[in-house]
Amino acid sequence: MQTMRWVMVIAVGLVCGCQQKPPPPAPEPATTPQMAAAVRQNILQQDPMAKVGEVKEVYAERNLAAVGDVDVKEFAVGQVIVFVSGNLSPIASGQIIQIANDAGLLVVKYSVTKRAPVKGDLAAKMSERPQLPPGAHVEPSPDAK
Repeated sequence: MQTMRWVMVIAVGLVCGCQQKPPPPAPEPATTPQMAAAVRQNILQQDPMAKVGEVKEVYAERNLAAVGDVDVKEFAVGQVIVFVSGNLSPIASGQIIQIANDAGLLVVKYSVTKRAPVKGDLAAKMSERPQLPPGAHVEPSPDAK
């Protein structure tokens, strides 16, 4: 009986200890200019009122990113920005903390969800209007005459 118990302990130890760990998820790819153009187009197809810029510089030690290629007049301090990689996957989000009008840049304090933004990633401010699925039709209310 004692021998059987030891055999069971060893068998359980071998089964539990020898299992392979699942591989870590693949890292998000860095965004190429071609990927950025496709992602920008995809975002604007889904939300034509969205504002999409490009990460121009990252200051990782302070979790800050400089976002350009946008009309900075359409943004305000405190607005939320979502950073996306070249495969349209959200990688981080942040809040505008400063607008450098003279340089045409937004300074965004970000929090990482998958990885930190890198130069070339896109940053988007989605419109605040509700999104309807493609082809959806909304009837005007009877009061709206």
